[in-house]
Amino acid sequence: MDNTVTGIHEDNLNALSIEVLDRTDRISEIFQKIDSCMERLTSAYQGSPCDQLTVRYEGIKSKYPLVKENIRGYATDFTTLVAKVKENDKYLAQLFRNASENLKSTTKKEIINNEGEE
Repeated sequence: MDNTVTGIHEDNLNALSIEVLDRTDRISEIFQKIDSCMERLTSAYQGSPCDQLTVRYEGIKSKYPLVKENIRGYATDFTTLVAKVKENDKYLAQLFRNASENLKSTTKKEIINNEGEE
């Protein structure tokens, strides 16, 4: 068996989750600024190149919600990870308790059986 030690730093993951959510807010602000710039561009510039740029930009803009949701998903993943590790810790602790109780029970039975044989 290798000497692998695993675990997580719950406080750091919770802080990272909050930071990721803050970044999502910041990205939303950036997207709004880009939208504002594009609106000013189309009011000041006309023609086929502007139309092509607008069409391409609308394609990009349609992905904004997906980008934000994916980033929010990372924050959720960190929170889920913390919960799963806690759940697994409880499960493993219960396995050890059960194994310990079984060992004690088996040992008592063997002692009683050995005393009866004497």
